[in-house]
Amino acid sequence: MKAIKNDFRAAAQADLLLMLLVLASSLIAVLIGWNYGGTGLPMAVGAVLSVAAVILFVGARGSVWSRFGLPLLLCASVALHIQVAMGRIEFHFGVFGVLAIVMVYRDWKVVVASALFFAVHHVLFDRLQFFGVPVYCTTSPDFLTIMLHAAYVVAQTTAEILIVHKMQQAFFQERELYALVKRVAQNHSIVLDTTEIKVDTAIAGRLQQVFSRIYDSIASMKKAIGYIRGASDDIKEDSQELATRTEQTKAQLQKAVETTGNILEAARQSTDLARTSIDLTAQAESAVHDGEDVVLQLVEKMTAIHENSASIADIAAVVDRLALQTNLLALNAAVEASRAGVHGRGFSVVAGEVRNLALQSASSSKEIRDLVSGSTQLTAEGLDLSTRTRASMQTIRENLAESSRSMEKIANASVQQQQDIARINQSMVFLDRVGEENATLAEQSRAASQSLQAYAADMQQYAALFTTGPESGDAGLRIGMLPA
Repeated sequence: MKAIKNDFRAAAQADLLLMLLVLASSLIAVLIGWNYGGTGLPMAVGAVLSVAAVILFVGARGSVWSRFGLPLLLCASVALHIQVAMGRIEFHFGVFGVLAIVMVYRDWKVVVASALFFAVHHVLFDRLQFFGVPVYCTTSPDFLTIMLHAAYVVAQTTAEILIVHKMQQAFFQERELYALVKRVAQNHSIVLDTTEIKVDTAIAGRLQQVFSRIYDSIASMKKAIGYIRGASDDIKEDSQELATRTEQTKAQLQKAVETTGNILEAARQSTDLARTSIDLTAQAESAVHDGEDVVLQLVEKMTAIHENSASIADIAAVVDRLALQTNLLALNAAVEASRAGVHGRGFSVVAGEVRNLALQSASSSKEIRDLVSGSTQLTAEGLDLSTRTRASMQTIRENLAESSRSMEKIANASVQQQQDIARINQSMVFLDRVGEENATLAEQSRAASQSLQAYAADMQQYAALFTTGPESGDAGLRIGMLPA
């Protein structure tokens, strides 16, 4: 419907031009007649042609009647010029001018109809002039000249048909391109869906394909923008969370570095203490070894004392026997002294004294024997204790040796632990540095996600200008606004 309306406007504009040319040509015919001595015929015929042109324009404007009628009236006005000028060849140029002007309809049939009009006019008027009828095609009948004119007209008509065909294609192409542009260029958006526009020309078809590809690209771009915005939101949230976790990890790593530093210092102190303990254990082991030697000497001395005590006991037993025998001898001497009477009184006193000494010797021998017996028992107990002390010292020495070996292992383990903790501390320091770099990267990632979000918003704003969905409202095309 829009195409028909625009075709009507173009035809109406052409009709207006042709009507004005008919009126002007009729006036020119009167002027030619005035120059050549007769104004009656041009005025009468020109008036008829002018009235007919006005009627066609007013009553049948934009129709087939005006499309063919007005060009034929213009052809008739040129024939009137030739008639009034009595066939002068100069006025035949109007034929070629009219054939060029009627191309404004962009219809090869109008050009052919005008060419046929002039062909019939020339042949008919030439033959009538030849038979003496007062009509003119040329100043004198000349059929060869008419055929030459006809050849020029045919050549021009052929060229004009080709030109009109190109003009018609260009017009259709322009109309389709205008329809596509009108469809695409909306007030506040760009509508890329042009499938409802029917096109036949190659360029319009290619442009429609381009719009279709752009439509697909924009639709894909809108989806991609949606994905980008979603991804940028996720990246922003993840970057924020990563930054938070990185800060927390950094704080924990700093505490861990401090803790490993303290552990490293404690390990160093443990190593030093283990070394000191090893030295003290070695000293204690040496002291125990010396004590073991002293105890061994004590055992030897106690053994000698025990043996001497036994010898003293034997000597005390001999003294005890001697005291007993002395006592018996003293008794015997006393008995013998009592038998001797007065003569034995002194000997009796000596015997008594001897007996007293024997009794004292026996008593002292008994006390010595008792003391020796107690001393022997104590020395036996001391010897047993010394033996047991020696065994304990030997056990202590063995335990100290084992403890020294264990402390050596602890010292070696402390050294290894110190080295491991040092490596852990280096790793923690490295992780702390990496944590700082990760925090920087997280901040950069968050900034990049914000920039990406801003770019996605700009892209979405720009893409919003392109409408890929169905549009409401009048999408009609005003092709009639194109110049005829």
